[in-house]
Amino acid sequence: MLATFNASSDLYVIICSCISLLGGVAVGVGLAFTGPTIDTMRNTVIDTAGNHIDIGTDSDLHVLEAGTESSIFGAILLVGGIIGTLVGGPLADAVGRRAPFFIASVISVPSFVVLGCISNIYGLMIVRVVNGSAVGIYLAVVSVYIGEVAPTRLRGVLGGTVSLAIALGIALTYTFGVAALTDASVPGVTSKGVLPTDPELSEELVALCSTATDTYNLRRVFHSWILCWREALISVMIHVLVQFTGVSVATFFQISIFLKARLGRPDIMAITVQLVTVAANAVACCFIERSGRRPLLLMSCLGMMVSQLVMGAYFYMDRNGTASNLAWLSVVSAYLYQIAYAFGSGPVRFMISSEIFPDQIRSFAASMSGLFNGVSSGVCLVTLEYAISGTSIEAVFWFFGCIAAMLFTFVYLMVPETKGKSLDEVRALFIH
Repeated sequence: MLATFNASSDLYVIICSCISLLGGVAVGVGLAFTGPTIDTMRNTVIDTAGNHIDIGTDSDLHVLEAGTESSIFGAILLVGGIIGTLVGGPLADAVGRRAPFFIASVISVPSFVVLGCISNIYGLMIVRVVNGSAVGIYLAVVSVYIGEVAPTRLRGVLGGTVSLAIALGIALTYTFGVAALTDASVPGVTSKGVLPTDPELSEELVALCSTATDTYNLRRVFHSWILCWREALISVMIHVLVQFTGVSVATFFQISIFLKARLGRPDIMAITVQLVTVAANAVACCFIERSGRRPLLLMSCLGMMVSQLVMGAYFYMDRNGTASNLAWLSVVSAYLYQIAYAFGSGPVRFMISSEIFPDQIRSFAASMSGLFNGVSSGVCLVTLEYAISGTSIEAVFWFFGCIAAMLFTFVYLMVPETKGKSLDEVRALFIH
């Protein structure tokens, strides 16, 4: 049916982009899986008075020990993500964009089904790695594909929808998690609806992929990536610094954070935060081409900085459990962080690699950015419990706020504006 559309029409481009964005939804489902399930899986659910709700140590749902095991379970997805990004980018450059989409789809659905059916800790870890590889492949190819098929006037809007799709996947996971209460198999069911069927590529993209297939050489591509050191620095550092502002912590452990703040119905509160994130992403897509990338990024950094500093201030005031009347501060901070992230850092960071690199290394560059993104996210998640126990939860949030300030400085000094520029014009910014 898609073949009946004119390959150059905006409608064709939008349909192709929307289909590929189902991969982004699958990424969100994978990333957010621990959000509604982790406290049940490690038997750490508490009520609003701070009392532990015991599900029983013999329960099939209690499969993780609090602390190290739960941190590793959350972070080990990113091990697979690193593998997926390292495979997905070079594969897309070598054989075209269709194959990675298909491979990720074949991996994603069965892994979620198996994840909901087993309770052995080692089996869960292995399946999380497998599922993470699909997440990594999607991250490596979705933004690149959209950046290539979208015309200049639509590239900002369509490129920003990658973050919107991920936010939608996260919101769906939190919503189904509440609907099913402690049924950890729901995300596996959700993933059945996010199997992307990659559309036929336009003639220009087919020609590009054919050329890449004929000339692809990993060593030469890596050397070219190193030579584009400024572009590589921008792409990598934005991903790394965004992760160290706490975005993965907010995604993986939003309910746990609200439990620590002793909020009533933290699961519902987490859903509302994610729905606001989806709405903010949708609004941001409309402003990317109007306001430009830099202003949105800078405002986003400021918002994330303020929100994390305020969250830290709340936990500091509540360190003796005497600031329950200020629990609303944690909710406001969570909303502000997600809105600020969705308005700039979320959508723009996924657009960077698809805009600033030459055609022949674009997918590889996206893979390298995904590699550093996964590593930095994993470091945050694995060290979170140690950082909280070694210092305090307020110190961790203050650290996130300081990193957001560093991100603001980096964007202000290093990131050029690409609004309204063709890919060739963007490349010219780095050549001269």
